[in-house]
Amino acid sequence: MHDNYPAGDPEGLKIEDQMQEFAQKNIEVAALRITKHTEKMFTALDKSYREKMGRSMLFSELGQSTKHFNFFLTQSISQTLTLTSQRGSSTGGKTQ
Repeated sequence: MHDNYPAGDPEGLKIEDQMQEFAQKNIEVAALRITKHTEKMFTALDKSYREKMGRSMLFSELGQSTKHFNFFLTQSISQTLTLTSQRGSSTGGKTQ
């Protein structure tokens, strides 16, 4: 597997910083594992996200088949709606 940017983003963006920003804004992050080649990246992303959010990102194993994609999508939407609903009820109906 080839990495076009082994030294990082050419614009200087750090994905770890972006993940922490997502967590600070209560943005749920979900990822599909397709091959083992993304494991190092997902480990770094999840660590940054978990440090601020207090929980891991949502992961699903897709592998070389698309049969799990529907489950992943349904699970992601369900979790997002549940968390949004919980936030809305804890803020008097206003989402943050």
